[in-house]
Amino acid sequence: MAIKCNQIPSNKDWKFLSIFGSKKNYFTTETYFRESWFDGFSIFENNLTNKLVRTATVVFKPEAFSARRTSDIINLIEKYNFKATLAFKIKYNRHKIRETWRYQYSEATIDRMSLIDHLYCLGDSLIVFFEDTSIDIKIPASARLHKLKGASEERLRTDESLRSIIKIPNGVIRYFHIPDEPADIVREIGIMFDRPQRLNIFESLKTSKTHERSHIEKLICELESQHETNSFDLGSSWNRVLFAAQFTNDELKKQIFDLKRRVDNHDEIGWEDIFNTLSAAKCNIYDILTIASNVIKQDVDYEFHLIDGDALRGWDDRTFQHF
Repeated sequence: MAIKCNQIPSNKDWKFLSIFGSKKNYFTTETYFRESWFDGFSIFENNLTNKLVRTATVVFKPEAFSARRTSDIINLIEKYNFKATLAFKIKYNRHKIRETWRYQYSEATIDRMSLIDHLYCLGDSLIVFFEDTSIDIKIPASARLHKLKGASEERLRTDESLRSIIKIPNGVIRYFHIPDEPADIVREIGIMFDRPQRLNIFESLKTSKTHERSHIEKLICELESQHETNSFDLGSSWNRVLFAAQFTNDELKKQIFDLKRRVDNHDEIGWEDIFNTLSAAKCNIYDILTIASNVIKQDVDYEFHLIDGDALRGWDDRTFQHF
């Protein structure tokens, strides 16, 4: 039996995997990336990078299924020369969330992490693999899709970005996650899947095995059945909460209306203030998450991502001409 020791990307591979020197330094010694790269290399050998450059992945999170937006988003992405090829159900937990966003959570408040734990663990998620069908590949498919996605904050994105077209509710409830670069795809496969699953995924990518769209739609229907329909509209959520308050005791009713007053006054309010009060009134969890995502402080002042995705603008049409 062969000994499985280590297999790391060559310097040439890294020129296609990431534009960040810091990402190369972090990932080369990180367990999830190393295991996943090893498995991918065992299937593809030296052709792994070529496949990754044409591959993008999108993770549709529970709120996308509650809002019934997943199929529409896939159809939108495919208008930009992407083709959905594979889909697998996955499930986040507290640890997978923190590992996936390890290099971004350095600036997240504890309140934001608590909110996201509740949001992403509402049900199963779906990871969809896309192939870039463009005739000429000038930047990696994942980086191109990341650019199309647009910023989380509305004031920072254009009307043509995917998030603007889809009209995501806010910077927390945003329906889907896109790994930024080929290196991130490898790492997140390592986080979300065990070795037999990883080998199956890489084998499917190598043989160009695809899932019929009907199979993907069946998975979407299964995941939508886990949720009641919700638009995550802030005004509607408050209307339902204030209506529910009428059927609580006087003390709890007072707390709810006081919470609404503090929100309207733009007072600082923590996650537990919102969650504990509205949960006590048996308010709908989707309404609680909608209100909290519009209210809580999300980022720690003067802290930054360990790896800053905004630098992806460094990928441009000239990048691959150098290699």
